[in-house]
Amino acid sequence: MPGFFRASAPHYKWLLVAVLSLVAFLNEVDRHAIYALFPLLEKDLGMSKLQLGMLGSAFLWAYALLGPQAGYAGDRFPRRYVIICSLVLWSVMTGLNGFATPALS
Repeated sequence: MPGFFRASAPHYKWLLVAVLSLVAFLNEVDRHAIYALFPLLEKDLGMSKLQLGMLGSAFLWAYALLGPQAGYAGDRFPRRYVIICSLVLWSVMTGLNGFATPALS
């Protein structure tokens, strides 16, 4: 491993801060990306304002309810397992999105 990325390197702490800041930024952008899709969901899927509001609320409630459990898992279990399980779950859910179809009303 190059010396720049070693924990004892003088730049390591700032590199770690930069990486964590980027991760925090991407996490926050991810939480708000759904709202940029609302006009497309309204146009392409014919969703009403009420349905879009319920979708946004469900999205935020999922974050609010599952966030503490994710924090608990991060404190209770080894981080590598939490990260691997999170990536696998995220990948499975992303893959399942390809099978999603609009609900018939």
